[in-house]
Amino acid sequence: MKQDQDPNLANEVGWKVKVGGKTRWFNVPWMAYDPTAGREYVHGTTNERTATLSDLVNHNPHALTFFAGETEACKRTYPWGFESWSVGYYNEYGGYALSQAIPPTGIPRMGEYLGSAIPAGLPFPTGTVVVKILTSSVPPDCVPFLKNSPAWQIDRHALTAKNGYSCEREVQTSHVVQVDVAVVDPRSPTRWVYGTFAYDGTVSGNNFWEHLVPVGLQWGSDPWTFPAVPESASLPLQQSAINTDIKTFQHLGCRDRLAGPVDNPASSCTSCHASAYAAPHNAINTMGINVPPSFGFSGMCQSFSLENSAYFQNQNAPQGFPGGNFPDAFTMDTSLQLAVAFTQYANFHINHEPNACSNPNQITPASKPSLKSTKAHGLVVSKESK
Repeated sequence: MKQDQDPNLANEVGWKVKVGGKTRWFNVPWMAYDPTAGREYVHGTTNERTATLSDLVNHNPHALTFFAGETEACKRTYPWGFESWSVGYYNEYGGYALSQAIPPTGIPRMGEYLGSAIPAGLPFPTGTVVVKILTSSVPPDCVPFLKNSPAWQIDRHALTAKNGYSCEREVQTSHVVQVDVAVVDPRSPTRWVYGTFAYDGTVSGNNFWEHLVPVGLQWGSDPWTFPAVPESASLPLQQSAINTDIKTFQHLGCRDRLAGPVDNPASSCTSCHASAYAAPHNAINTMGINVPPSFGFSGMCQSFSLENSAYFQNQNAPQGFPGGNFPDAFTMDTSLQLAVAFTQYANFHINHEPNACSNPNQITPASKPSLKSTKAHGLVVSKESK
């Protein structure tokens, strides 16, 4: 995976798509169409989940003592959270599948697999590798283990003291905090194996790659473990392997299923990606209405329910989403990026223009910082807030 990549994943280099004089890594099309979260021009990242300090730092007395008050100061200064901007690449096997699903015409193309409708080229073939670089707007003085992490320039939302993140974008620094890897392996009950790596500047190492610490691996959603089953019937996890020797705090996912530092702690890698579906007939995806709610629903991971049971099931393309609530939706074989591409094409096909940006904030804080405090931490504050 890291063959011929820059040892420090420097901003000036980014991720090299050409290896040995040949294009080896490919992006999903149609991901620049959304003006709110769509692909930016510097590194091709897209806006994902806004994280909070509690995702990165364990707020127990020991952690608060260890961070000597820095965390609480940053918590007051950044109540709007930290934006995550990330970019994913598929290797040649995955790239070929993408070229079948979205050919040069740009029009998504359907095919058939085992008698079921599915995007052409899917399921992704054995040998597919996906790598994803995740960056966060969190400054290293808030999270010391990010010291010397790659500082990428990202054209992301400007932060205002009054209203949080605005639709206006400015090129600003984001630090690489996480690298995800996914591979197709037929030995897995889901055909996929996910791995998450966290950057830790406190461990010894001579370059970026040597500072990546494995958080764990996951090859299934553990459908026999709470909340997929009642607490009384719950069994220990069997399809996540977690690195218990990692020194930095990791919130993990639901009931300690695998999730990365900036991922949703109520979900997990495989369950989130397995919910990647698209609505038929070029309809616009609306999560929880015509496609599964990938990023959250009421009661997620809190109690046994039909919704949790469906969400934490193991799936295999071209299987429909468990539970029967979205019978017309068809699987993207775990590719949330491809699901975004299909719905952005639907926006183009139906509305002939993207949805306008209105409010990119994902967090509404209980209290807002003063302009003085935001300046103290060196935030880029737009004119709107002055």
